[in-house]
Amino acid sequence: MPADQFAGSLEYARTPGCGLDRRRALPSRSALGYGVARDCIPSRTRAARLGFRHRTQADDRRAALIELIELDRDECLRLVAATSGRVGRIAVGVPDSPPIVRPVNYVFDDRSESVAFRSGSGPKLRSVIEAGSAVFEIDGGDAFERTGWSVIIVGEAEEVTDPDEIDRLEQLELASWAPGAKIHWVRVRARSASGRRIVRMADAAADDCG
Repeated sequence: MPADQFAGSLEYARTPGCGLDRRRALPSRSALGYGVARDCIPSRTRAARLGFRHRTQADDRRAALIELIELDRDECLRLVAATSGRVGRIAVGVPDSPPIVRPVNYVFDDRSESVAFRSGSGPKLRSVIEAGSAVFEIDGGDAFERTGWSVIIVGEAEEVTDPDEIDRLEQLELASWAPGAKIHWVRVRARSASGRRIVRMADAAADDCG
């Protein structure tokens, strides 16, 4: 196995008797072709104490009741609007370079059906504007229930320069988490919006009946 592939397959395991803050890297099961050493696998009691949880039959039954459904445009935009102020991801293609993906605090502007966010006068702003087309992604989920949703918006990215539009966006009171002056407004108009939701089949049936 190549060294880089082996390094990418390492996983961390807590070693009994080594204290909670000491870990050692172990090759994953897929890297070695068989299970890791027995003394590196915590017992159920120890796993519970360390925050690990073994897969149970209840987990398998829960997984069997999961369904993947497609979301229409209206539902996608509703989810994006409902999660305004959270952190989404903006992705753009750059010639002769890997795609750029950046987290952004955003708001959804109903009037223009667009995702809007603030930006400083830096490379992120320049990359988004020069790319023209951009992709925005936001998601949510419940790790215990193994349910969740994701929405992807594709559209033209543009800097908002009209003073009236800027004043209107300012009324949305978007607060950026990142420090520094964010004097520019950028928006991505939702040319297309697609999404998926992972739901429990009982919940999906209830929605259909409602």
